[in-house]
Amino acid sequence: MTAVPRRAKLTPRLTLLSTLCFGAAGCASIDQAMLGVDSNDRVAMLGEEPKPPGAMDRFLYAAGLKKKEVSPYMRPTVPAEAQAAYEDAQRLFDSGDHKAAEEAAHKLAKKYRDTVLEEDVLFLEAESQFQRKRYAAAQDTYAELFERFPSTRYMDRCTSHLFEISRYWLQSPEIVKSAEIQPVNFDAPSRSPLPSKKKTSFDVTRTVPFLPNVADRTRPFFDTEGRALEALKSIWLNDPTGELADDALMLSASHYLRKGDYLEADRFYDILREEYPKSPHLEDAFVLGSHVKLMSYQGAAYDEKSLLEAEKLKESTLKLFPDSPERDRLSSELRRIADLEAERRWQMVEFWRGKGRRYSRSVAVQCHALLTEYPNSKYAAEARKIYSELSADDKKHLPPLPTPPRVVPEPSLERIPNEPYGEAEPPAGRVKL
Repeated sequence: MTAVPRRAKLTPRLTLLSTLCFGAAGCASIDQAMLGVDSNDRVAMLGEEPKPPGAMDRFLYAAGLKKKEVSPYMRPTVPAEAQAAYEDAQRLFDSGDHKAAEEAAHKLAKKYRDTVLEEDVLFLEAESQFQRKRYAAAQDTYAELFERFPSTRYMDRCTSHLFEISRYWLQSPEIVKSAEIQPVNFDAPSRSPLPSKKKTSFDVTRTVPFLPNVADRTRPFFDTEGRALEALKSIWLNDPTGELADDALMLSASHYLRKGDYLEADRFYDILREEYPKSPHLEDAFVLGSHVKLMSYQGAAYDEKSLLEAEKLKESTLKLFPDSPERDRLSSELRRIADLEAERRWQMVEFWRGKGRRYSRSVAVQCHALLTEYPNSKYAAEARKIYSELSADDKKHLPPLPTPPRVVPEPSLERIPNEPYGEAEPPAGRVKL
């Protein structure tokens, strides 16, 4: 009878050693997976030839069911003739033949996609279109360049030209400054006058976005205004730390402010305040942001959120910029906002009074709130009278009202003509000191 060999037992030392070896191999594979580096990329980094695709991979590639993935860390080099072709296209551009340079760059971009040459030829194509004033095509090519190379070394020049394109399509607007806005009409804030616009020639294709533009090849076929705002968005979205990011946000906000779209303008001012605290436009973003929030207020019968946000933002502006030239106007608007808030309270008093005596406790709550928060408002005297007429049972759950403020006339230091102080009685209404 043949003896069955016994399985060797691992000693604790061998067990620990095998665990460490297999764990290290597993960690290496996990690290490669987390970094997005597959086995072929790792082989290419080591200077070896990658493994050829198998039969199933070749079938999926041929059927279009699987795309060949190119590692973002490794782009194949191009032959010498491709570099020579790019240099020829660059010479065409430098000589002023932008059309020929655009055509050559476009062919190279298609032929050498996913190579180190693609970034250069895409930028050359976009620059050629920009010089030919084919701004819509240039914007599309810049967008493709940002998509293919998010950290392109041509970022500054691309965003500069996109900013120029957007200003041209918007007919060269300027950024709205705090001094340009008109006083708010507090009877109807949304009907307050808008900042002045630059006078331009009328074009129906600009007014109606879905009408095609067939006359001006420097503009898009449809929706010139929308494409301009898209170009501005591309600047601060793709280059958030660039020099033009805050300018693009302010120009977008200014455009919507001039149109009377206060919600969109407020959104852009809010982004600038939160993301660019060191921008030279910060003070204007605070002042104009509080302005558009106040302009969004629809009245006492509507939501008070925009009114409260405008009040909070104006108070923050006064604290952050104590020397602001708009300080007096902001203080005046804060007083008017308090009047609007008191009006809202008074509307609630009248609402519950109209419901009948069953809701007298609600009337007491609203009167108490008005007298506590706005004791100097024009509704305070009437609210105090209504509150005093309510029964003690309606007010038993409320704390006592604060003592009403005593109105003291302001003393005048004006000298009475031809009379020394203390020797003549001042005229009526003036307090003698």
